[in-house]
Amino acid sequence: MSGNIRVLCVVVSAVFLLSLPDVGTSAIPAEETAALRAAIEDLTGTFGRQYPQGRDYLSKLDDVERRGDQDQFETLRREALVANLLVSGNPILFVMRAQYKKDHHNTATMFKTGEINTKSFSGGGALKTIDFGRGGKVETLIETSEGLIRDPEVHFDGGRIVFAMRKNIDDDYHIYEINADATGLKQLTSAPGVADFDPLYLPDDSIVFSSTREPKY
Repeated sequence: MSGNIRVLCVVVSAVFLLSLPDVGTSAIPAEETAALRAAIEDLTGTFGRQYPQGRDYLSKLDDVERRGDQDQFETLRREALVANLLVSGNPILFVMRAQYKKDHHNTATMFKTGEINTKSFSGGGALKTIDFGRGGKVETLIETSEGLIRDPEVHFDGGRIVFAMRKNIDDDYHIYEINADATGLKQLTSAPGVADFDPLYLPDDSIVFSSTREPKY
């Protein structure tokens, strides 16, 4: 028995040693480092002084790649990409909701009350922003415990947001608007037995949206 254990230990040790990267050889997939390098170079060329740490990121990438440190690579990748002005320059708007149920293919697009799959409706959601320029700070613009929010669209000036909301299982989706600072919430559409959704701002400040007011099926 002891002989078997010794042999097993030798084999495992040999495999372990063979699996270790050689000094100076990266354990990070080459395509990942190449992709990050290309992204940093593109951001540096595009934003120039507005992306001031570009050259420093490239130097750090060389060092991380040489040492093959996956954890440091992930940290560097997040830092370099979040520094992108398109990411950290302004807050990013997103909708939070529970995962839709898998019982019906169009549960995710339930519009009107009384549909065959209405019983599958599950409320609870919010409209939030995340600001990577402020360390990933998350703020809630509006939250509903019994309803759902969908289809947010930011105005061209960044000061207003239009979206569709269903307040609860007995409600239909209607169009709402709120200021980017979470003030001035107002309902824009309302009609019994119909649902309005997918709103979109037009350059003349009008709003277009989809609706079940004139069903085609």
